[in-house]
This record gives sequence, C-alpha cells and structure tokens, in this order.
Amino acid sequence: MRGIRKPTTIAIRATPTIATKWLLPRLGDFLAREPGTEVHLDGSNEPVDFTRDAVDLEIRHGTGGWPGLHVEPLTSERFLPVCSPSLAGPGTLSFEDFVRFRLIQSVKAQIQWATGFDAVGIAEPRIAARLSFDRSHMAIEAASLGLGIALESELMMESELRSGRLVVPVSRTPELRMSTQWLVCPRSNLRKRRVVRLLEWLREKAIEWQENSPANSIDFLPK
Repeated sequence: MRGIRKPTTIAIRATPTIATKWLLPRLGDFLAREPGTEVHLDGSNEPVDFTRDAVDLEIRHGTGGWPGLHVEPLTSERFLPVCSPSLAGPGTLSFEDFVRFRLIQSVKAQIQWATGFDAVGIAEPRIAARLSFDRSHMAIEAASLGLGIALESELMMESELRSGRLVVPVSRTPELRMSTQWLVCPRSNLRKRRVVRLLEWLREKAIEWQENSPANSIDFLPK
C-alpha cells in the first residue's frame, strides 16, 4: 500500500460549448501523456472565483483583460456564416441573399450579424425570422438542422465543418477574426507542475488546430 501513489488531480473549468466542441475531442491525448493525472472538468459559464473555487485553470469566454490573473488567448478564431447543405450549397449565396433566410445567433457571441454585414459594406437587414440562443453550441446545432444561417466561431464547429454537416454558403467571406477563449489562472498557479504541463499541452493543441482548421481552405475577402 505504501507503494501506491495518490493520483495528481487537476481541475479545469470551461464553458459547455468549448468543453464539448474543442476540449473533449482532444482530452484523450492529454490523459495518455499524463496517465497519473486525474482530470476534473467543470462545464460552467460562471467565471471562477479563484479565492473560493478549487479550480486550477479556466478556459474563460470573453474579451480578456481580467486584472490580477494570468491571462493568455487560447487562439485566434475566425467567425464564419454557416448552414446545412440541405439549405444551401457551398458558395451558392451572397450576403445579400441572406435576407431570404432565418438568421441564427448566439447572444453571447463576440461577433454578431451586424458586424458581418458591415464587413461586406451592406446594412444589416431587418429580418423578422431570427433565432437566438444563449449558447453557441445550440446555435451551431440549429444551423446543422437546417433552421437557418448562423455566424459562429470556427473553433466551435470544427467537427461539423469537417463532416459536412455545416458548409459556408458564400464563395468568399470577410475574415472576422478575434480571440474569445482565454486561459486564466492565478499567477501563483504557474508554479504548479500540473498547471504548467496542462498549459503547455493546450498551447500545443491550439497551434495544431490553427494549422489544420477547416477554415484554412475558405476564401476570405481582402481587408
């Protein structure tokens, strides 16, 4: 019994969307590299209070800049108009055509439809047929089901783009790029080996994703 080591536990908090859509598909690789580490993943939209919550690292959605904490972007994301191929084929529409379709949005997304239309130089149409959610994964699923056209982050819909459940219905789209997911923890946690190993792994996976994102094959309008 003396020879049995207690497993190292690392606690992560992430929003349900990033946890389900990006982190979970990659988590097996981390577990294989760190067989003695037990992961506790808390899927919540509530920001961590590090003075109270037993969380080592948070992947936080927002604009960054939380004072007193170590904050670094997970990666830079591009927001794309997407829909089910049953609604429109790849490259068959223009932004002007979107007036004929229901527009889907996540109300918490950093980039909304008004920004997308402004980027192509047209006013946002006054469309009565809208569908709004408070979670990006719900907006993505609604678009996959053919309920309309969504404007969402490539980070959240990698699986749907690769499988063809979602397509980009315009031949060229503005490059709406920003960071919305951040690696956040107290600076004192950077002295913990388990946190350092997790951060290094997340950075590696973010670079791999950036290099192999399905959006890399999409034509973007010149800025």
